[in-house]
This record gives sequence, structure tokens and C-alpha cells, in this order.
Amino acid sequence: MAEQRGGRPVAASQRPTGGDKAIAAKIHEVVVKALAEPDTQKLLLGQGLDPVGSSPDEFGHMYTTEIARWSKVVKAVGLEPN
Repeated sequence: MAEQRGGRPVAASQRPTGGDKAIAAKIHEVVVKALAEPDTQKLLLGQGLDPVGSSPDEFGHMYTTEIARWSKVVKAVGLEPN
């Protein structure tokens, strides 16, 4: 779970709607712990990623904000899907 920082890419794990929240919470806990490891930090930072480990709600907010932002750009320049 990395997030966009200064134009860097975003990577995230997602689960289907309606999935088991307890399992999702455990996976999130383990991923956040792994992201905090110095070796993981070094590896990800070296690849241009900023390991964040945000909560599902925080990521959801960032995601919807970015979609709204870039949708305006796409419409403004008249891009169409192929």
C-alpha cells in the first residue's frame, strides 16, 4: 500500500465488496507491519515508492479525490477511450 507522493505511482491491495472485514483487517495489519521494516522501506523507496500503509478509509478518500481530479483533466482535453 503505497500512495502517490509528488507524482509517484500508487500501489494498493483491494478486496471485493462484501468480503470478510476481519480477514481484510488482518491482511492490512500484516502489510503495514511489513511496510515498516527497514529493508522493505529501502527497497520500495529505491523504486520510487513511498510506503505509507494507509487505512482503507484513507486510501478510499485519496482514490476518489484523484479520480475526480483526473476526470476533469481527461474531459478538459477531450480524451476518449479506444
